[in-house]
Amino acid sequence: MSEERHPIRAVVITVLYLVFAVGIVWFLITTIKADVPELDFLFNDTRMYVIATGIPMAVFAGTTSYFAKGEKPRMAAGVFAAVSMAFYIFFVLSSLDLGWQEDEIMYTITPSGLLILFMVAVALKGVYHVMEYFTYREEEIPPEQQEKQVYGPQQEPYDQGEQVPNGPQQQPYEQGSPGERQDPSNQDDSETMYY
Repeated sequence: MSEERHPIRAVVITVLYLVFAVGIVWFLITTIKADVPELDFLFNDTRMYVIATGIPMAVFAGTTSYFAKGEKPRMAAGVFAAVSMAFYIFFVLSSLDLGWQEDEIMYTITPSGLLILFMVAVALKGVYHVMEYFTYREEEIPPEQQEKQVYGPQQEPYDQGEQVPNGPQQQPYEQGSPGERQDPSNQDDSETMYY
């Protein structure tokens, strides 16, 4: 499993997060502040939060996609990616000053409901990476047990005269014994008879 690495996917995911979560958002805020000065009050240090929380989120997301499912680094990176995404959403939305004043009355819009919804989704993303690890992980097997699984249990050789399982008892050869077959390897060539 450790050989299943995806460096190209990790680079692509990191670049996509940097482009959409950091680059495009930063560009839109800068454009609105330059073209519509009346809306400058909406963005209180929003661009700073986009950069400070968006870059770690992109790095953790790319690291998550680099490792294979069932690996501890992937689970850890996925949890940190979810946490960094939660910080990104919280600080960016909280920095927006969605309010206006009319007839000496100040109106303010607080995205609390939308913020809670996003936080629940991000929490589920973190839980998903934890469950993914326990689903796809491979149990670590000690080296001794791995050898037994590959080569089978080691068997001791049978001694001569030992009862062989499911077989007759073998007696050692005794050269010259009556009624016993002699070991051909111990016969003298001079005693060989030709007919």
